[in-house]
Amino acid sequence: MSLATYFRDYCENVLPFDYSEFKKWDNRLKEITKKLNKKYYSDKNIEDLEVENRYVVGSVGRGTAVSKTSDFDCIFKLPQDVFVRFDNRSNNGQSELLQEVREVVKSRYGSTDIKGDGQVISIQFKASPKGVIELVPAFEQKNGDFKYPCSHNGGSWKITKPTPEINECKRLDNDTEGHFINFCRLLR
Repeated sequence: MSLATYFRDYCENVLPFDYSEFKKWDNRLKEITKKLNKKYYSDKNIEDLEVENRYVVGSVGRGTAVSKTSDFDCIFKLPQDVFVRFDNRSNNGQSELLQEVREVVKSRYGSTDIKGDGQVISIQFKASPKGVIELVPAFEQKNGDFKYPCSHNGGSWKITKPTPEINECKRLDNDTEGHFINFCRLLR
């Protein structure tokens, strides 16, 4: 076996986040997404409560996650009327939004350590696979960016652009015949 073949095999068959591991995390995310969709979209016709309005981002979304990843990043898209409700608050509506979403998640995972602080809802799982789901409640903008809450320093709104990042990773991986993703996995 040549060194190049060994390298590619290692990067593509040993390092990656495997399907069974992904499935366990995805099942947790489906439960969370279902709860959030029921809370925030109960008046809308949603076809799939377990996946609609959910965006997997971070290393899993980019395809650069490695086996036994310790965190799973996700954006949950909230309706615009929720933004208006919390943006009009006089005392850190961003923190209040995080706490409201935290309580919805807590209603599904009551014995799990769940914190809402900074910009995320952090859901710490101690059962296998151990790790954290970092859930960002956000509002999709017309250009595809997402506005999300930051509870620090009295509260503010920030912007994240996960779609261009994911698309650029796919483009680079295609342009390099899979070497880009392999290199990212090695760095992790």
